[in-house]
Amino acid sequence: MSFLSWITRAIFCFCLMPGGPAAAAGDLDPSYASYGYARLTGAGAPGPQALTVLPNGSTVFAASRPTTVHDIVVGALNRDGHPDTRFAAGDLLQITSTGTLYRPLLRYDARTDKTLLAASDFRNGAYHLLLCRIRQDGTLDPTFSTAGYTSQTGCVSIPPPAFAASGILVAGLQPLADGRILVGGSAYNFTTNSFRAFDGRVTPLDVDPGQAPAINDVPNLDNVFINAVAFDAPLGDVYFAGSQRFVTGDSALIVARLGVSTIQTYLYNANNVANGSEEARAIVFRGSSEIYVAGTIETAGGKSDCMAFRLNRTMQPDFGFGPGSNGRRTVRFNGAALDSASCDAVLTDAQGDVYVGGRVGLNGDQSYEAAVAKLTPGGDFAANFGLNGVARPAGGLNPLRSERTLALGLQLGRVILAGPSELATGATPKTTDMVLARLTHADVIFDNGFN
Repeated sequence: MSFLSWITRAIFCFCLMPGGPAAAAGDLDPSYASYGYARLTGAGAPGPQALTVLPNGSTVFAASRPTTVHDIVVGALNRDGHPDTRFAAGDLLQITSTGTLYRPLLRYDARTDKTLLAASDFRNGAYHLLLCRIRQDGTLDPTFSTAGYTSQTGCVSIPPPAFAASGILVAGLQPLADGRILVGGSAYNFTTNSFRAFDGRVTPLDVDPGQAPAINDVPNLDNVFINAVAFDAPLGDVYFAGSQRFVTGDSALIVARLGVSTIQTYLYNANNVANGSEEARAIVFRGSSEIYVAGTIETAGGKSDCMAFRLNRTMQPDFGFGPGSNGRRTVRFNGAALDSASCDAVLTDAQGDVYVGGRVGLNGDQSYEAAVAKLTPGGDFAANFGLNGVARPAGGLNPLRSERTLALGLQLGRVILAGPSELATGATPKTTDMVLARLTHADVIFDNGFN
């Protein structure tokens, strides 16, 4: 498998001045890969679904292939957007199972200077928790294990506890400075058709060989499906984001804070349509009190909107965020009235700005393209980013392919977005590519040798 770069549109001009092409904030970064885009063809993976930026500037990404090979592939790009030859010799690391792997998560572990991967591992009729530790050379760490459980070298597969007979689906991962690994997500029981929330702690053997993994049921949080989890490790709080369903068939966006002795929740049910669907898809914790959530809200006519929220630690809306002083902002990615928007990723930067990533429909949702919006700390669209605060790298010029943003990262202060690119009609794993793009963060002139 090889990386192929491509050009989707000319977003800069060659200026008659020293220094090379100019790019405005939110444009594709012409110093990254091929004019801002890196594309991996031939992997047949609907991703990347996760990425993490390492201190050495490398971007590690991962995608699952549940319908074909049933595995996960992990790769890396250097800071210039080209295959990082330090990682798997510039190729892909393959992580396998006797079952099927789903939805990888990635986190950098500063204690070991390695990358942690978590995924759901469906085997023997139930979802297990898969954890792996990856070295910077793109090989699995053979020293990584935990008490009582093993998988392939460098990974452990932890079976579900009794309260989740059908399995646990991981949605959050956080390494701690003491070596323990926090996890969280959904606990599933097929017999009762019930979803709950779980949190847990996994201790590697090199930290404490006698400490078995602990997977815990979260009390008073029933009929919820968790899509994302964030951890406030110093205080021991866990934040869950997803959807809660009701007996009427309706569902609401839910965010919950699990404290040491209490649980608090925030529900948002727009009721745009009867028995409509609202769900939180991403969550990030910033500073001492700010929780940002990105969710998708069903609207009339089978359409949807993306919405960003800011909550405080007590799960109350932060009224200093958003145009209506209600703690939320609708993000349509500049789509037309007949098009839908949805979001899957959120992150913040050191200045307090918020980035929301997802997709926007084209031509009445016949296809869609990746998009990212930049919001100010007050919840307004950043005037100095893209078009009215929204960047759409393809610019509507490639309607034959559908792309979306599933993961966001920051590298050199610039936003990286990652996700799949597939045929707008008749998509198959063979015609699905993985794409990473980097955007500029300020109006700059790049030195590319065309002086």
